[in-house]
Amino acid sequence: VGWVWVNTHGSFPFAVVLLALVAVGARLDRGSWGPEVRALGWAGAGLLLGAVNPLGPRLLIFPLTVGARSEAFESVVEWQAPSYRSWSQLLVAGLLLVAVLGLVRTPRWRDALPLVVFGGLALTSARNQGPLLLVLVPVLAGAVVHLGPEVAAVRRTILRPALVAVGVLAVVFSTAALSQSHTGLGAYPEDEVAWMEDEGLWGEGSRVVAQDFVGNYREARRGTEARVFIDDRVDMYPLELIEDYRELVRAGPEWDRVLERHGATAVLWAADTPLSAALDRSDRWEVVRQGSRWVVAIPVA
Repeated sequence: VGWVWVNTHGSFPFAVVLLALVAVGARLDRGSWGPEVRALGWAGAGLLLGAVNPLGPRLLIFPLTVGARSEAFESVVEWQAPSYRSWSQLLVAGLLLVAVLGLVRTPRWRDALPLVVFGGLALTSARNQGPLLLVLVPVLAGAVVHLGPEVAAVRRTILRPALVAVGVLAVVFSTAALSQSHTGLGAYPEDEVAWMEDEGLWGEGSRVVAQDFVGNYREARRGTEARVFIDDRVDMYPLELIEDYRELVRAGPEWDRVLERHGATAVLWAADTPLSAALDRSDRWEVVRQGSRWVVAIPVA
């Protein structure tokens, strides 16, 4: 698992952090070290095995290089603090509150230390809410007041119909899920990108400037043929480009020069943003498509 994790995602240091916190917390609770230390050793060995890859050991220090480039992530939505405008973010916040209340009732260092660290990470970056959910599962299991009878006390005659019902529901939900599209693209400018391609604004020789997640959509749509200004893998881009992108996001005083320097032939940007307003006011850019969510602008001939 450690080898696969290192070679697929840069979040693998979370494994060491979590197990170290659990081990120290258990030591504070029991007064002695327990099996958590052995688990930490196995996890560390697995992660070190991740050095067996085409890039070699430097892949193991990749998270450190990301930290040194923290400014590059300030304009990426998932690296920003949660806005709590979606039900999923509100649900995570609610579960975190329940876990905290449960720990107040039954305090345990083994649960408290991971909750504080991963809760803090989730409050400062939306992408860390996923790891927090994994940490919350055992915390909630031990902290929430037990309700209902023990499973062993329930009669078998009741369990059998329940098992059948679970199987039926699994088939129903799986069928409903498989009948829908595999990916929800409603947050992306599907119509605008298709229109730009039809109008020849986004094709061979064009230099369209768009937000990072629009670059992801373009790559998913066109594959290796996609040519984008930037996508959300900002740790892979030169810092000079990241600075230019940040200037565009905030529509700073140099935004027009940034577009000129990159030879932009069109701009596709979210409508309710400072840059869209700046494009609309500018006499050097013409808005050729205006929607409630997206704006397309081209240089004035």
